[in-house]
Amino acid sequence: MSENPAPSNRQHRLEDHFQAYPSLATASVLLLGFLLRLWKASGTFLNLDEAMHFLAAHKPSMAEAYRASLNLAHPPLLILLLNLWRRRDCGHDFLLDIL
Repeated sequence: MSENPAPSNRQHRLEDHFQAYPSLATASVLLLGFLLRLWKASGTFLNLDEAMHFLAAHKPSMAEAYRASLNLAHPPLLILLLNLWRRRDCGHDFLLDIL
């Protein structure tokens, strides 16, 4: 006699709400994922590869960042994006972990 218990009224309301507003469910999952990633990034240090990217991107101009990126294994576009990211957030290496 393995009958499944009937779902609660609250569960039905939650399912109905997410079916009516699927973008809200997606936004909730994305926000939760971002917050978890932010929490995890706040407790770690950069590994060697990330530190090399940070140093290459931490140049005063995009041209210098591009020249520094030519010695790395990763594409220059990554270093240029990190250079723009660094300018945006005032150079906090903590925010580099989010990427």
